[in-house]
Amino acid sequence: MLTLPQTFWKRNRSFKISLLFCILTGLLSGWLIVTLIQDNRQVADDARGNAVQQAVDAAREISLVLDTVPVLADRLSQEIGSGQLADEDVETRFLSLLEANPKVSAITACFSPEHLPDFVVARGDDRYCPFSYTDENGDLFIQRIEDSYDYTLPHGSIDSSGEPVNTYWYHSPIGEGPVWDEPYLGSATGVYWGGYGIPFYRTPADGEVADASGRTPAGTIDVSLTLEQFQTLVGELDFGDVGTGYGFIISKTGDFIYHPESRFVNQALNITDYDPQLSISVINGTSQTEEGSTLSVFNHVDQQSGRESWLVIAPVGPAGWWVGIALDKDSIIQRAALVEENRRREVEIAMAVAAFLFFSALVYIIQEHKGSNRGYWKASIIFSFLAMSGIAYIWVLTLTGSQEPPKNDVILQEQAITSKIVSNYLEDSDKLMELPTGILVESVNFASAHNVEFTGYIWQRYGSDVPESMIPGLTDEVPGFTLPQANIGYNDDVAEVFRRVEDDEVVIGWYFRSQRRQQLDYAHYPFNREDLRIRIWPPDPFGDFLLVPDLASYRSTIPEILPGMDTSELVLGGWKAESSFFSYRDLNLNTNLGQGISANQVVLPELLFHVGLRRQFVDAFISHVIPLLIVASLLFAVLVIVTLRQERIGIFGFSTSNVLAYCAALFFVVVISHISLRDGLDAPVDIVYLEYFYFVIYTAILLL
Repeated sequence: MLTLPQTFWKRNRSFKISLLFCILTGLLSGWLIVTLIQDNRQVADDARGNAVQQAVDAAREISLVLDTVPVLADRLSQEIGSGQLADEDVETRFLSLLEANPKVSAITACFSPEHLPDFVVARGDDRYCPFSYTDENGDLFIQRIEDSYDYTLPHGSIDSSGEPVNTYWYHSPIGEGPVWDEPYLGSATGVYWGGYGIPFYRTPADGEVADASGRTPAGTIDVSLTLEQFQTLVGELDFGDVGTGYGFIISKTGDFIYHPESRFVNQALNITDYDPQLSISVINGTSQTEEGSTLSVFNHVDQQSGRESWLVIAPVGPAGWWVGIALDKDSIIQRAALVEENRRREVEIAMAVAAFLFFSALVYIIQEHKGSNRGYWKASIIFSFLAMSGIAYIWVLTLTGSQEPPKNDVILQEQAITSKIVSNYLEDSDKLMELPTGILVESVNFASAHNVEFTGYIWQRYGSDVPESMIPGLTDEVPGFTLPQANIGYNDDVAEVFRRVEDDEVVIGWYFRSQRRQQLDYAHYPFNREDLRIRIWPPDPFGDFLLVPDLASYRSTIPEILPGMDTSELVLGGWKAESSFFSYRDLNLNTNLGQGISANQVVLPELLFHVGLRRQFVDAFISHVIPLLIVASLLFAVLVIVTLRQERIGIFGFSTSNVLAYCAALFFVVVISHISLRDGLDAPVDIVYLEYFYFVIYTAILLL
C-alpha cells in the first residue's frame, strides 16, 4: 500500500488547505474544458443528424409520390394499346384519374400521325394530343397540344411563332422506351414540368416496322408533376428555427428541378453551378449509409455570403433524382443564446485555471519559504500577475469575439434561405407581392449619445407583376418606403435620384437623410459593441408589399465585408464598423391603424438593415486606464514607503498628515477623471464597466 512520508502530515495547515484547493481547482478546470468541448460538439452533431434525417425523410416522401407515376403510366399504356380504353374515352378517363390522384398534375397522350384515332381522322385533323391537368385551384381542364404547337417536330425546332419547341418528352419514350423526363418548360403551358414518359403500342400497319414483340409505337403517355408540387413537398420540411436551412431537388444529370432561388430552375443551372466542387459523379462516389439510407454529406460554402452549411444529398429512387438539404452551420452554432453561454463558460474556465495556478504557486511558496517575507512577496506578485492576466484575457476575449446576433431577428444573408423565408410568406396571401429593396449607407454620425444620423441611398425594384398605379410617381410625397422612429421629413430629406427600366422592372432610387434615436448600451464601455438599425417599412404595413432585401445587387453579403456601406470615405470617429446585414423581425402592432382588420394580428415582418460597430479601445485606454494605472502605482509606492519606524520617517519624509494630503490629491485627480468619463457618455443610467476600476481606486485610497 502506498504510504506518504511523515513529513507530509507535519506540514502546516495552510499547506494542506492550499494543496486541497489546488487539486480541486485543477479537476474543475479540466471538467469545464471537457464539457464545453463535448457540448459544442453535441450541438453540431445534433444539427448534422437533423439534416441527415430531413434528407432521408424528404427522399422517402418524394419517392412515395413518384412511385405511383410509373404504375399509372404503364396502366394507361396497356389500356390504350390493347384497345381496352376506347380512343373516344381517353379524355374522360384522364380526368377521372386526375381526380382520383390529386398529387398527379397532368396526364398526356400524344398519338403519332400514323396511328390517329378514327374520329380524329374523320374530322380532318392530322394531330391528336389531349393534355389534361389540374390548375392551382384544383379545377380540371383539357387542352390539346396540337392547338399550340406541332409536337411531332424534332426537339428544339422553330414553330410557326418563331419560338423553339420542347418535344423531347414526346420523342424520347418512343425512341428509348420508358424514361423520366428532365425538367422542362412546357411550350403550351409556360409551366415547368417533370414527369415519366412511356410509349403505347398498336399492331403495325402495312409497311410499318415492328419491334421484337410484333408491335409498333403508336404514341407517348406522359404522367407529370409540376415543379410547384416538388416545391410544396420540400418546402414543408421542418428545419427547426426559421432561416436555418432549405431543400432542393436535382435530376439524374444534376440539373435543378427545384430550388428556393428560381434562377436555378429558370436558367437550367446544374449542381456544379451551385457548388463548383460538386457533380453527379462526386455525389455517387461519396455515397455512404446513414440512418439506414444511402446519402452523401458535404460542407458547402455559399459563394456570395460565405456562410458554411451541412449539405446532405439523398437519392430519390424511381426517377434517379436527388433531394438535398442545406442546413446553415452559423445559424445553429452561433445562435445568440449559445454564443452568450459559451462566452460565460470561457470566463468560468479562465477563472478556474487562474485559481489552479494561484494555489499551485501557493503550495510551492509555502513548501519552500515556510511563511517568510520573501514567500509573501512572491505570493503577492503571483496573485497580482494572475489577476492582471485574467483581466487581460477577458479584454482580449471581448475585443476578438464576434458580435452576438440579434436575438429576435432572422438574418437574411444567404439568397437561398431568404428566398425560402419569402416563399413561406407569399404562400399565405394571394395578393402579396415581393418588393426587392436595397440600401447603401454613405455616412453615420453620432449627433448625441443616443441619436444617430444616417445618409445614403435606398432603391426598390418593381417587377412586371406590380400594377403601374402602385409604383411611386415623381410627384408622390411619400416614396416606396418609410423609416419608422426616424426624424425625417420626406419632402426635405428624401429625393428621388434615378428611375430606370431594366428587364421589365422599374428601378427607383432615393437619396435620404434621417436621424434616429437608438437605445445604445454603454454598460461594457470601452468594450461596447452597438447594433445600429435602420427599420424599413412599406408605406402601408398592412398593404400588399413584402419588402425583400435585394441581395443580388451586392457583390458579396459577407457581413465583415460591409455590404451596403460606402467604406471608401466612411468616418466613424472612435468607432470601427464590424459588420452589416439585413434581417427580418416580426412586427406586432396593437392597432389596426383604422383599416378595419382585426387588431393585435401579426402583420408582415419589418425589414431591418444592421450596422455593427465596435468602439475603438485605444482612446479610452489612453484617457482613462493609463491614469488609473499610474494612480494605482503611486498608491502602492506610498504603501511600501510608509513605515512606523522613527528612524526611517525622517529618511522618506512621510508622516500621517503627508499621507492624507497625498491621498486627497490623488482622490481629486481620480474624481475629475471619473466625472469626465460620465459626461462624455451623456450620463448613462447604468454603471459602465470602466467605472469599476474607479471604485477599486477609491477603495484603495480609503484603505491606505
